[in-house]
Amino acid sequence: MKKILVLLLLVMISATLWAQTEYKYPIYTSGLRVGEKDRWPTLSQIDSMDVVGGEFVIYVGATEYFAGTSEANYTNATPMPEDVGGLESGSTFDNVTSSEMWDALLYPYQYPAFTSFIMSGQTTTLECGIDILSGVKTWTWGTSNSSNVEVNSIDIDDITDATNLITGTGNDGTEDVSIGGSPITKTTTATEHRWRITGENTQTQDFTRDFVVIWYSPFYYGSGAQGLTVTQIQALTKQVVATGTKIYTYNPSTEVMYIAYPASYGTLSSILDPNQFEIIADWTLSVVDFTPNSPDYEGVTVSYNVYEYDNPTTQTDFDVTFIF
Repeated sequence: MKKILVLLLLVMISATLWAQTEYKYPIYTSGLRVGEKDRWPTLSQIDSMDVVGGEFVIYVGATEYFAGTSEANYTNATPMPEDVGGLESGSTFDNVTSSEMWDALLYPYQYPAFTSFIMSGQTTTLECGIDILSGVKTWTWGTSNSSNVEVNSIDIDDITDATNLITGTGNDGTEDVSIGGSPITKTTTATEHRWRITGENTQTQDFTRDFVVIWYSPFYYGSGAQGLTVTQIQALTKQVVATGTKIYTYNPSTEVMYIAYPASYGTLSSILDPNQFEIIADWTLSVVDFTPNSPDYEGVTVSYNVYEYDNPTTQTDFDVTFIF
């Protein structure tokens, strides 16, 4: 349907352009002059249209009418209601030549975009209390349609600290830039630090991409004796991830199972065994303070929910689903 609309638009524009043209050359039929614009066939007389060797040609029966190589200009202040070809909704036309119209329809502007943006060597997930070291970092990025990136238009900003790191550098894909004189760390789970790269395209429009590091207080899970201490729970398997449904595999040997996570995430609504049977009633919840204990726990003192299975059991590859 869109192809049909484009073709219809092209025919309408072509007819309008020819009707409005003040031709630079006389109009000829089969090589013989037949007159100026006032002798041009009416639209109802035209059987077909074509472009031959850069000249407009229309056909009325067996007669060929050549319009020469003149260009027609088109003006219309009414905004286009929808995108057609390379012309965007809202476009208007002021003395546009036929060549410009064809180019705009058939060759849309290729907008540049950032395809990547990273701080080299930096992971995007950290445990609360772990630093990003201060000083110079190597930033790398990639762009699509790079020829349409304005020269020396690349900026890098620390969005979290509202600080500009570099302005007006070239689009060479790499830059060594200091992130400041102090380490960056977070102690509250699910807290982020955000940096942004900005470029300008050759139509004076900005485009951006962000690099984000997020800190989390860990989840802990595993098996052990009943009544483990905080330090012993912190020695279980640690996973630095966001909150959400978790599936953990246990292999207790006459032991109980544990899961622990920041109390700020709320209580669990369901615990399912491998057969998807509800077993939350078989677990006991306690709230305890996790205190710094590097390397098992790097953060500050945080309240944790600790779920302990009530009965020692022996299982192999026992998958438990925890739902918030």
